[in-house]
Amino acid sequence: MGEKAGASEGGHAVLAIKGMTCVGCENKLARILHGIPAISNIKTSLVLCRAEFDFDESAADLATLIQLIEKGSGFSAEVIDIGTTREVLVSVPTALQDEFLASTKPVGVEDVTRFNKDAFRVSYDPRTIGAREIMALYKTFEPTLAPEPPDPALAAGAKHIRYLAARMVVSAVLTIPVLVMTWAPLPPNPRAYGIASLVLATIVQAAITGPFYISSFKSLWLTHLVEVEALIVLSTTAAYVYSVVAFAFEMAGRPLSTGEFFETSTLLVTLIMVGQFVSAVSRQRAIEAISIRSLQARTALVVL
Repeated sequence: MGEKAGASEGGHAVLAIKGMTCVGCENKLARILHGIPAISNIKTSLVLCRAEFDFDESAADLATLIQLIEKGSGFSAEVIDIGTTREVLVSVPTALQDEFLASTKPVGVEDVTRFNKDAFRVSYDPRTIGAREIMALYKTFEPTLAPEPPDPALAAGAKHIRYLAARMVVSAVLTIPVLVMTWAPLPPNPRAYGIASLVLATIVQAAITGPFYISSFKSLWLTHLVEVEALIVLSTTAAYVYSVVAFAFEMAGRPLSTGEFFETSTLLVTLIMVGQFVSAVSRQRAIEAISIRSLQARTALVVL
């Protein structure tokens, strides 16, 4: 957990950070946050994939700060908590929903917005009013508590896992034919196998390794640091480029002593994606194990 002490007046934000995979990623995020003058009291967590800080609202709004963080770090950020505002989800009968939205807000209720077709999100200041008082003041609309949505941090982590899983599956589907054409005892047809391997390896290098190129170059340009992504880019690109050159010489009738090995670059990318997927799943399970909301009961009996 990284931290920067300081005093700041204004807002407070907690962000779910998608893309952090190692301590180096956390250090890079911390450097970016420390480099923004409007931000103070910085806390980062690799396990939770989270950043928390205070910010000076007179210097910059949160949306602008998030853009700066995403541009500088290469990670994507999603707000999961801001300031002292609290929310309660309320279900209202369909016939009373329009009247409920148009009604005068009680003191302490900051906003009422539609959450879905059956529920409304009521934002309030807990220093002024409580959830029970809100339910009592709106009793003419027959409100009931709506089911709580999943923890935003867990939802963000699950979304990132699905993204990594999709990339891993695509990489594996494209890599397996290359491995088969390279290692399986197939009828000899090196030209056709070479062309097919070139096409598949190019797709893997562009579609799957592409995000690594972007993040590594951005990190090198903005923070002057060589991150893990840069090592991935160097290793896979070296194997891929040499294979393309060797394939070109073979097509020209002057094969090199060592032919192309597209299976190396594609298999390496696939194994990296498998590692990132397993790491993300393990991190998600750790977050679920320590998340208070995931351990809370969905229902409670209130004794008056």
